[in-house]
Amino acid sequence: KLREVLLLGQVIESHMLSLIILSFPDFYENNHTSATRNIVDIYQKDPVMVKKALDFRSSGTEVIHIVGRRTGHPIGATIGGMVAPLAEEERLSLLHTVNKAEDHIQWLSDLMRSLFEKNSRLIHDLGDIQTPYMSLSGDHGLAFYHGDLKVIKEDGSLVLSFNPDNYFDYIDEIHEPWSYMKFPTLKSGSGFRVGPLARINIVDSISTPLADSELTWFREHWEHPAHKTLTYHYARFIETVYAIERLKELLNDPEITSKDVYNRPEIVGGVGMGVVEAPRGTLIHRYEFDDEGKAEKVTLVVSTQHNNYGFNDALTQTASKLLSPDNLKEEDLNKLEMIVRAYDPCISCSTHGLGNRRFPFELRDHEGTLLKEWRQ
Repeated sequence: KLREVLLLGQVIESHMLSLIILSFPDFYENNHTSATRNIVDIYQKDPVMVKKALDFRSSGTEVIHIVGRRTGHPIGATIGGMVAPLAEEERLSLLHTVNKAEDHIQWLSDLMRSLFEKNSRLIHDLGDIQTPYMSLSGDHGLAFYHGDLKVIKEDGSLVLSFNPDNYFDYIDEIHEPWSYMKFPTLKSGSGFRVGPLARINIVDSISTPLADSELTWFREHWEHPAHKTLTYHYARFIETVYAIERLKELLNDPEITSKDVYNRPEIVGGVGMGVVEAPRGTLIHRYEFDDEGKAEKVTLVVSTQHNNYGFNDALTQTASKLLSPDNLKEEDLNKLEMIVRAYDPCISCSTHGLGNRRFPFELRDHEGTLLKEWRQ
């Protein structure tokens, strides 16, 4: 349960970073130039709103700091359990933090709904692709830490449900000559997407009331399954609400301060497989150990890799519709950035361009040969 608390803290911290710092400027005033399309400029116009949003994010950071024993690269979780139990005063401190965050949910809900209504045309037009989806799923509800892996088709029908230990029996990894990253596919050859939108599409309902209410609103206003790439952001918000509510449940559980948090592991050879839902999507770790417990082979399949076909296809769909070699506009290039930011692949992929810079636009073949270049 402490590990679930730690993971939910990461969900809040990561989702709010993606929503508020990286992506919120795209929706607040989407006609900005790159020099002003950032959280600093918005803060200058509406500091109260930005402070509220950042306070919401800090609740996740506080969970990581206390349960993980430090905020950056937490050390609280270890092989065999946790390094220390949660003290009663720590539980009360976290409960106070979570209650404060819960008080902001309605405000953030109103903000998210207004932004989605204001930007509905962009959301409909950018990254409009249809794919299967994969995520862990519990008993008809959100599951970040336990459950079977489920895959639904584009129409929402269930196509696969399997034990995560059998991941490589159902999923292949293929190479494309134009990418350094592998592409996971179903054995049928179909790509799929993971992450907040996948999880929200797969669940029947959510076990906590406020998050389930947000899910209901979302499905009343967007198709189910939702396919528009930018709806990843509302899915992120729904999961943040769930994380707050679920944290409150866990922190009120008498077992959360149990002293029994560590089992000394036995060193043996063999294969170990772990699957969780990271904020960005399904995360696979597979390790092969020798008899001394040394890793001989490590296989990682991370969220960004699972979404590789997704964001490349979304970019292709949008670029073919928006871009013209004779008329490259900054606002159109930013719309491509918006698609990448929706998947939240990594900080380097999600940052905004600086103002007063001119980027060349290059067309290269799969061998890297420059075919054509345009300069702004």
